[in-house]
Amino acid sequence: MSETLLCEIEKLDLEFSSLSNRKLNKNDLEYRKYLISKLQRLSKEYLRSCGIRNKYKLEKILRKYYFEYHIKTYFKFFNFNNIAV
Repeated sequence: MSETLLCEIEKLDLEFSSLSNRKLNKNDLEYRKYLISKLQRLSKEYLRSCGIRNKYKLEKILRKYYFEYHIKTYFKFFNFNNIAV
């Protein structure tokens, strides 16, 4: 189950990339908010169902979303001091 959640989280990358390449209207902004809430919900479920080692896969994905799309979901689940720049 945790692998399917991780795949679903990774698939959101396509949606976020399509939204980042254009100017957003009102409907697009609502859709982006929906995607962010979906990302938060899936991340929370994944952290509950995965082991400690698999947590780092999610951390890597959320860090990528933070740097590429400015989505701050990373900070809800992980500490900023762990980011190696």
